[in-house]
Amino acid sequence: MDKVEKFYDETYDEWDRLERHKIEFDITKRYMDEYIRGENLSIFDIGGGPGRYSIYLAEKGHKVSLLDLSKRNIQVAKEKSAERGITLEAYGNQRTLFIYWEKMI
Repeated sequence: MDKVEKFYDETYDEWDRLERHKIEFDITKRYMDEYIRGENLSIFDIGGGPGRYSIYLAEKGHKVSLLDLSKRNIQVAKEKSAERGITLEAYGNQRTLFIYWEKMI
């Protein structure tokens, strides 16, 4: 595990950070709504962390695949999407994107 993975797996809590700093989440959602148009799109959220934005897009009807280098973030994304009854494909490290490519397209 490299230093960045270790930081996100053991120290950082992105899900709670976006809860505490809700304005960032709300502004980002506004821009996503403005620029991500269409219905039932296939979206790759590369570096998607614990899936807050991925879940938001999946709730809007898009098919979302999330990649993140943190195993902890992947687990949180799977748990949070399941709690909401959302289908979210969550995979591992984006540095190995080629392994997941066929599954996602």
